[in-house]
Amino acid sequence: MVFIVVSEIKLSTWKIAITLSIVIVIIILYTIYFGIDPAILLSIDPLILALAIIIYTLSWIISGIRLKIIHLSVSGKVLGLLDYLYARLLGGLIAYLTPSAMGGEPARAYYLSKKTGDDIATGFAVAIYELFIDIIFINVLAIIYSINYLLMSLPVILVSAFVLFTWTTLFLGVVYRNKIIDKLFQFLIKFLPETIREKYNIFTESIRLITKFIIRPHRVVMIILSTVAMHLLTGAVIYIISIGYGGTSLLQAFQAYLFALALGALPSPGGAFAVEYGLTITLKPAAVVTSRVLMYFYTVITGLYVLTRIRD
Repeated sequence: MVFIVVSEIKLSTWKIAITLSIVIVIIILYTIYFGIDPAILLSIDPLILALAIIIYTLSWIISGIRLKIIHLSVSGKVLGLLDYLYARLLGGLIAYLTPSAMGGEPARAYYLSKKTGDDIATGFAVAIYELFIDIIFINVLAIIYSINYLLMSLPVILVSAFVLFTWTTLFLGVVYRNKIIDKLFQFLIKFLPETIREKYNIFTESIRLITKFIIRPHRVVMIILSTVAMHLLTGAVIYIISIGYGGTSLLQAFQAYLFALALGALPSPGGAFAVEYGLTITLKPAAVVTSRVLMYFYTVITGLYVLTRIRD
């Protein structure tokens, strides 16, 4: 088996090929089903495309700033913004090459621990905390906006409600030392090697330390503002792309983005089908295809570039 190997991050090339193939096939089938002329997709205004790429890049940079704010709470070593951007893009790459959008956290954890010398469990706590913020923001809004699109949005409501319940229960159980959840975790980790059990203890303590650090008002404000900004900007990318295909409202573009991310939690390679379905709820098919292609392959290409940059 052939692997792309950079430090400790290994990506099976055949698995990458399978995932990319599935995503491409779904996009092609989607295009055929809705009778989209490929020429229309290729005729998008270069200025619109360039503006969309610039704004999408800015959203990734802001996500790096937020990661830095959270990371400061547990690490004694402050990294440069480029490192936090690399961590985000690397996580995005892994998430897009694995089942479910929630697959990039170990990659971010590894990169942060490698750069700072901190335990990887600490880096994982940072990544999970960051993910939890997004889960609350995305899924709460997805459920609220889904009410206007029933019955088509019913899968969004079901997936979002499940994700919110499970993640909130487990996360708050760890932070506030819920006895039932703590006993459950302690029971499960008894069957794991001692080194893994030690990592779990570091992870839980790091999560609690982050929570205490973040709770200060000015940090709460910074995290809220950066979270809203990065997601609004990504929604704006979809809005800009849709201009070339008859247009849509900024709100509908943002709703499409939320629905796509919420359904991206389903275990499908690269979010195939799930993301397309979420976007289709409010967007025209041509805008769905172009937005999907741009955002997916932007993340994969820039993530692969990061891999080449972090080689020992």
